[in-house]
Amino acid sequence: MFHLWPSLRSATAVAKKELVYFVPFGPCLYASRLLFIPRSQSEKSKKILNDAVEIFKKENTHIWLFPEGTRRSDGQIHEFKKGGFHMALSAHLPILPIVYGAYDFINHKEKRFDSGKQVINILPPISTKGKSIEDLDALIKETRSKMIENYNEINNKKFNSVKS
Repeated sequence: MFHLWPSLRSATAVAKKELVYFVPFGPCLYASRLLFIPRSQSEKSKKILNDAVEIFKKENTHIWLFPEGTRRSDGQIHEFKKGGFHMALSAHLPILPIVYGAYDFINHKEKRFDSGKQVINILPPISTKGKSIEDLDALIKETRSKMIENYNEINNKKFNSVKS
């Protein structure tokens, strides 16, 4: 993510509020102007996102969201949360899907990072122009299916090249 950050020029990300307390990263994230949302308070989270989208739209700031929330280590892309898609539809902003391959550099058993490479693909933007809140579920489904297809391609290439 940090390798791509400079090319976005002006960007922020949405993160769970609990990360603020993760020293030393939390204070750095807070200073970086990230949007922190309380996962257990959906109405408060919606308000934070809705208030922020108008400000960031005026400032031409990109908003980086992780639609499935926390990535699990089971090798699947799980259901997407709706908040980011609500934001995109209400502000008529495009969705730029960014797909991260499997995290094979994380040793879950020993709770440590090993060396490795991360494959990241940026897919073509998905327009929200002419769409309304009634299109929310279809937009989520379209985005998720494109991301799953690409995720599977990344991992098939990555793990097949390791075997060769």
